[in-house]
Amino acid sequence: MFLTMSDIKATSLFVVPIVPPDVEFRHGGENQTLQTVKGNVRLVGKQTLQTISWSSVFPVRKNYPFVAVGSRLNGYEYINFLEKSIKSEVPIRIVATTARKRPICNMLASIDDGFSWSVDTAGDIRYSLSLTEFPVKVWDYVNASPTLTQYLTTIAVQSVAKKALSGVGLL
Repeated sequence: MFLTMSDIKATSLFVVPIVPPDVEFRHGGENQTLQTVKGNVRLVGKQTLQTISWSSVFPVRKNYPFVAVGSRLNGYEYINFLEKSIKSEVPIRIVATTARKRPICNMLASIDDGFSWSVDTAGDIRYSLSLTEFPVKVWDYVNASPTLTQYLTTIAVQSVAKKALSGVGLL
């Protein structure tokens, strides 16, 4: 598998140097179980946002033979890119492909608070990263909106209103 990360405009591309075999992709739904007089009923809800997470190593000024072609030799460039993305509050693009270049995942994503790193005894950077899908529709809205917070507040209010209306049978 190959993983690449880039900024939203694709001006900076980062090939993940060492992709572990246990990259986790998560998909799900907002399903609910309701108790009725005749027993439980399962309602299938909308799809949740996809997540991807893994732990690995960014080599620091070492060219190991198992490092992906096109990756950067200075692991701190990856750290700087990820930390800059968090501070700028802008999603990044993550692309995962098979060894035969078949796409697995191509999405805008926000960096969760699951990002952590440390320097090991060899001087390389051990890290864990968790990304959550950032829907393109949201990004299009944000570009025309004064703030993301305003949009998310509106969505939260609409969600609560929908649940309340459906709870009394009006939706």
